Amino acid sequence: MLETLLRPLLDPVSLWTLALLVTLFYCYRRATKRLRITIAVFLAITVIGSNAWLAARFAEPLEEFGLKNSKVAQANFYSDIPCQQYSGVIALGGVISNLDYDAKRGVSLLSGAERVTVPVQLARICPNFTLIYSSYGATKDGTIGESELAKKVWIALGLDPSRIRIENKSTNTHENAVEVAAMVGREGKWLLVTSAIHMKRAQLSFAKSGVETQPIPVDYLWSTRPPIYSFAPGLTSVSWQAAAHEYFGLIYYRFKNWI
Repeated sequence: MLETLLRPLLDPVSLWTLALLVTLFYCYRRATKRLRITIAVFLAITVIGSNAWLAARFAEPLEEFGLKNSKVAQANFYSDIPCQQYSGVIALGGVISNLDYDAKRGVSLLSGAERVTVPVQLARICPNFTLIYSSYGATKDGTIGESELAKKVWIALGLDPSRIRIENKSTNTHENAVEVAAMVGREGKWLLVTSAIHMKRAQLSFAKSGVETQPIPVDYLWSTRPPIYSFAPGLTSVSWQAAAHEYFGLIYYRFKNWI
């Protein structure tokens, strides 16, 4: 427990947040009544927002969607996947930096690299699998697209190029589903790989487009629910942002009749 309490103090973001809170508390003692109320509300929001337990609970319904809706979602059960029941893997992009790509330095994977690596793992378990990477193609300034870079990574990791297909026209989850559906049609069943917190919106989008998928969630924000006394401003800010994006995304996609 002591280690858990002390670890945030070694985090620069946590130290900065603590310094900000101390400064605001100091100002609070010398402020007018109206300013005191404003500072008190800000302090309360900051403390609550930094609580890892609350952030994890907010993200939990999204992150557990895949595990609750797929018999093959758990990583320790990948080897039990009935390969012949699936046509292959659809992986959604957003995890390879293409704008600053330099052939001399190689491909740079961002947070969520499991979207690229796990399909290779699945392809080795199931030799019959076709792998599809769905993302955007070359940008207007001529830089190479993410899908092309993903193909480079997969080939470098030993996959036969004939097993790889790329979709490089989409710019969002809805377009991922529509463009992949145009490629594969409504036949077959696919494993869908994307970040756990994004899985619900992704699978519903593919179902709407007529592509049957089973979730393989990766890139979890929270491996376990943290203690209620746990505070981590850096991690919680990422979690709040990602979860809020998905909740609003689900509302917007339902409004647009995309799911």
